[in-house]
Amino acid sequence: MLNFHFHPVGMPHMERVTVQNLSPDTSIHMLSISGNTLHTHCSFFQEKVIPPGGNTSFDVVLLAREEGPVEDTLFIHTSLGSFKFQVLAVGISNPYRLRPFVGVRMPLNSSYSPIIYMHNPHSSTLQIAPSA
Repeated sequence: MLNFHFHPVGMPHMERVTVQNLSPDTSIHMLSISGNTLHTHCSFFQEKVIPPGGNTSFDVVLLAREEGPVEDTLFIHTSLGSFKFQVLAVGISNPYRLRPFVGVRMPLNSSYSPIIYMHNPHSSTLQIAPSA
């Protein structure tokens, strides 16, 4: 189980998960990670085959979309079967008072340019630049 505890809505946070092969004589083939998750996203495994006694890792990114408890289940698919992996968190209010863009329905080939209002909780000026 991975518990992100409290994190602001709309602000990503990453944790690394390590998978260990406790078998003294059998390698494990890591096939995929799946899940019907709105709040969490995963990287691929660092190593696709875990030798006996070895390990591999993958990253889980939490991006809470709403305030309140978050419970997602990931499925780790291996040559030995599929395993459930629980991810927990609590989404809290964003210090910049930003709200996620969720549930927006748009026609194909259209643009969406909403006005973004942002609160500055700091005593210094914020500089905002577009991302590439």
